[in-house]
Amino acid sequence: MDAAAEFQEDTWPKGADAALEAPPPLPDEPTMPLDRLDEGGDDNVRSSASKVEIEALMLSIMHTGKRPLQPLVVARIGDRARVGAGNRRLRALKLAQKRGLIPKDHPVPVRFAAEDELYEISLTENVMRVQLHPVDEFEAFSHLRDEGLTIPQIADRFGLKELAVRQRLALGNLAPEVRKAWRDGKIGQEQAQAFTICDDADVQRQALKAGLASKGHYNHYEVNRILRADRDMISSGRFAFVGRDAYLAAGGALREDLFGDVVLVEDPDILSRLYVDKIAAVKRDLVTVEGWAFAEHRDHVERSFLWNTLPLDQWMTPEERAILSKGSPHAPAAWNTRRELMARVAKLPEARAASGVIFSVNHKGEIEIDPLRLRPVDEGLPDEAEDAEDEGDETDEAIDAALDEPALPEPADEDAGEALVQSKPLLEDLSEQLGDAIGECLVAEPELALLAVTAALNSSKWGSPVRLHRDGSPARRSHSDAAFAAELARLGALPYDAVLGELARAVAGALETRSSVVEIDPKLQGGISALVGRIAREDFRAALSRSFQVRAFFDRAPGAVARAAAEEAGAGAIKGKKAELAERATEIAQKTGWLPPSLRTVHYQAPAASGGAA
Repeated sequence: MDAAAEFQEDTWPKGADAALEAPPPLPDEPTMPLDRLDEGGDDNVRSSASKVEIEALMLSIMHTGKRPLQPLVVARIGDRARVGAGNRRLRALKLAQKRGLIPKDHPVPVRFAAEDELYEISLTENVMRVQLHPVDEFEAFSHLRDEGLTIPQIADRFGLKELAVRQRLALGNLAPEVRKAWRDGKIGQEQAQAFTICDDADVQRQALKAGLASKGHYNHYEVNRILRADRDMISSGRFAFVGRDAYLAAGGALREDLFGDVVLVEDPDILSRLYVDKIAAVKRDLVTVEGWAFAEHRDHVERSFLWNTLPLDQWMTPEERAILSKGSPHAPAAWNTRRELMARVAKLPEARAASGVIFSVNHKGEIEIDPLRLRPVDEGLPDEAEDAEDEGDETDEAIDAALDEPALPEPADEDAGEALVQSKPLLEDLSEQLGDAIGECLVAEPELALLAVTAALNSSKWGSPVRLHRDGSPARRSHSDAAFAAELARLGALPYDAVLGELARAVAGALETRSSVVEIDPKLQGGISALVGRIAREDFRAALSRSFQVRAFFDRAPGAVARAAAEEAGAGAIKGKKAELAERATEIAQKTGWLPPSLRTVHYQAPAASGGAA
């Protein structure tokens, strides 16, 4: 029966009482016919009881000999009696009579008292009642299961849904240490519920120890991380890509969170195998069926924006050439023309044979393709030369020293406003992702790279986001052991557009955007802002959406950051455990364009202000 459903007010058929046999009273036990008992009214201090509670109590009484476990305390008033203690039991019995389970004159055990004592008896019974601790209740349910009762039988006996029984059984079977911590008040019911996602008592003990180890707050994130053991949720892109049917057909199992809407993958090895196999099949089909020269998964490609795009000149129409040669390549007309040109060329067999694709799986499990790519030339420098170049790099040493500082403890959720600025490694990663987005835009717009490198040559190193001599972040820094004269000759043989492309990639490799360097060089933030301001808004937003690792960010940030992000994005309050918050916040951020403060540039527009477009 649904918790919100109304009781059935069935009428009892006339003459049907005789068909029911009431159980005989116990020896010397006084009873009163049910139809002569009246509720206590003003004599009863407990005036509220939900219909669901009465329904459950009725079913319990029916399973225990159709008698309440305790007699009702009543006072005689003529040939009737008024109840002082036991009004809930009386209502449950009357409900059973309306359902046809007992006759109208069903004998009810009673204990008689004086009428003027009823109120005091009712007050004493309710004040002195000791509330059963939830752990005791749930352990009792587990005991019933151990005695051989099935979940449907327990549900029927206590008037509960089967899900409610499964929840109680799971809580009653928690590791003894977890139940003791609950009894002792070290964790609450919500925290205890999180442990039911894992049946291994040893893992539960490990998670409990981690949760209680943090001073000042309970570490929800670490507890969930240990209990879930990095298992995918079925809402993940990997699972959607593989497909539920394929996963189950391969013998994979799913684990439902009894207290939330999360479903976990129980066999990550099966999911990983199926994912790898399907990725290999996509890669094979792109080459053998679609006709591309190669196909690479984006996870296996370092900074794909540094890979060249196949030159499109030979396929341009005079009209397209005229549009693309005028003004900025990022003007709407030029942008649309180039996009249509690439879409057309990507269908040509000769273009596919001369280039490849970089593909990825998005959060919906769909394949996204970046076509017409050319493999980069290996520019690796011998280890000795690289070591010599890095020797004496004072800036990198200062950065390393800053990042080697002891990590600050993760703040409690209440301190979400300061959570991000306290995590130096997280800020460093975000600033690198910002640099990746700027670099991608510079490669796409060589004219801006030319301006940037010229400005860098004519200005102080301090405050410049372009560090010449490839002195930028090591993550984007590339090297060549070619002699200057040979490199000059090579570039001299290239057309102007190709030289601009080489320059743009070199400038991208010289970018410096790390937050740790901004601490050393405060003027650098202004230089970064000025450079980003020269990039077309839509281009930069698209590049940043590719470089910002949304899910990884929310996985590392405290749960309160996810809640704050949802509020800022106009999605309202979100609730759940850490992984659920990260999953929901990731969906919201990807849909609305929400960004953490350190990635908000002049091009950022708050989702709430733009109706969901950032």
